Amino acid sequence: MTTRANLLRNVRSVSAWRLRNKNAKEVVQRLAELGPKASVREVARALGWSKPTVMKFINLGLVDRCRRRNALAGRPLELDVNSVIWLVKACQRGPIQRPAGIRPFNRIRTKIEKRGTDGSFRELPTRPSVAEVAKFLDCGETTVLRMLGAQVIRAHRKNFCRWDIWKNNLPKWCR
Repeated sequence: MTTRANLLRNVRSVSAWRLRNKNAKEVVQRLAELGPKASVREVARALGWSKPTVMKFINLGLVDRCRRRNALAGRPLELDVNSVIWLVKACQRGPIQRPAGIRPFNRIRTKIEKRGTDGSFRELPTRPSVAEVAKFLDCGETTVLRMLGAQVIRAHRKNFCRWDIWKNNLPKWCR
């Protein structure tokens, strides 16, 4: 196994995981249209990534540069498109698991998993307010509102500022 494949296996990247879920034939076709050399911007556009993400994979050694960057000349950094195509195909063969950091509201979940349930779930009222849920989850009220918007916590909106939250509709990982 090549060292590049070992590097890719050890990288837990949300971008690589999303690249795995894309249609590889379309991405490879877009990359092949660029020619043998392409700029970071062109590769980022073809992959649907940002330029810093492409630079991260260059710095990790997963994507090759065609030549050294000449900052004085003002020319953009050129990449070897074949190495990017290799990266796309390697991501397709890679692990299916998504990285741990991609779970919604990962910090709150890991905090609760480390802390464990202390029985305070029973002390919550049947219909807690946003402030009471925030105090229970040890986070801010804005985070609870984001969780409501992402439907991590199921609730009914009474009006613009009021939510009807049922205690049993809180996620199972926080009980």
